[in-house]
This record gives sequence, structure tokens and C-alpha cells, in this order.
Amino acid sequence: MKIMKKRLLYLFMLISSVSLFMSCSDDDDVKYPVDSELAGAYKGTMDVYYVGVSTPIASDMVQKVYISKASDTAVKLELRNFTITVAGAELLIGDITVEGMVKVLSGAVTGNIKATKIFIKDSIIDGNIDSDSMIDIIGKSEIKGNIKGGDIVINGRCKGNIVASEHLKLLERAMIRGDLQTKLIRIEDGAILEGYLKMI
Repeated sequence: MKIMKKRLLYLFMLISSVSLFMSCSDDDDVKYPVDSELAGAYKGTMDVYYVGVSTPIASDMVQKVYISKASDTAVKLELRNFTITVAGAELLIGDITVEGMVKVLSGAVTGNIKATKIFIKDSIIDGNIDSDSMIDIIGKSEIKGNIKGGDIVINGRCKGNIVASEHLKLLERAMIRGDLQTKLIRIEDGAILEGYLKMI
């Protein structure tokens, strides 16, 4: 029972396949038309995972995601009255709200992505990626655009310049074509870099 309670706390860190498609310019002051074009309820399916477990505890759940405006450059995602069945028992979790983090799992995005935290796995992104803190790019991901963040981890293919204000980590399957700027860097054996490195 203790294990179940502990895992339920981790549900609030669940990963669902949510892709946000939006186009924008290079102007940092651009305001997205969230209220007029993005806000609303979107019906789809989702998988739910315990943190650190690769097999989902629930698959293809029919769920509505509610999108509303969080700021001029961000949206708020909500799951309302969220219920999940675990070990034959139906558990009502309640509402789950996600602000400031974007996860793209096995998807494709044409356009820029800007969020507090960004996690990309097995996805193709054609646009710039901008985060106030963490960016993780793993799996068979391909990025065509510039990347800017605080702590950045890359284990995919990237074509564009990368600026990490704190720490940049290139894992063994990273392939970078572009210039790098960072305060600290770690490059694993197998990583490929075609470009210049500038320490800041």
C-alpha cells in the first residue's frame, strides 16, 4: 500500500503525448493568438507511465485536454476530473494542470517552441527551441533550428547553433552541425560536432 501511495504521487509527473503546433517569428515580443485560435477542448488518447517505468500503466485512454492562455508566450494544459484504473481499482486523481513545460513524444512540430522546460523524444522539430531552464533532446530526434536554454542535454541530431547559459551535455548519439556557446560542457565518446565552441 505504501508503494501504491508513493506511485500515486508520481502520477502528477506523468508524461503524456502532447504536441503543441504553432508558428512564430524570430521576434521575442511576438504574441500568440491563444484565445482566438488555440484555446478550447481537444479530444484524443493518452498513455500514463509511472516515473522510471517504461511500460504504461494505462494505454489509449480517451481524454480531453483543455487549452487556455497562461501568458502571451505560453499556454496552460488541463486534464479535468482525471480518473485512472490501477490494479482493478478506479482512482479519481482530480484535475491536473501543466504550465510552462512542453513535451513532444514521437511527434513532429513545424514552428518554434518556447517554454520553461522542454522534453523532446523521437520527434522532428523544424524551428527554434527556447527555454528558460532545461531542454532534453533524446532518442531519434532531429532538430532543424537554433537551441537556447540553461541546462541542455542532447542525444539526437541537431542542425543549428546552440547556446546553453549553464551546462551543455552531448551524449554518445549526439550529432551537431552548428556553433556552440556554453559555460560548462561535457561531450561523451561517440558524439559528433561540426562547428565552433565558445566558452562564456
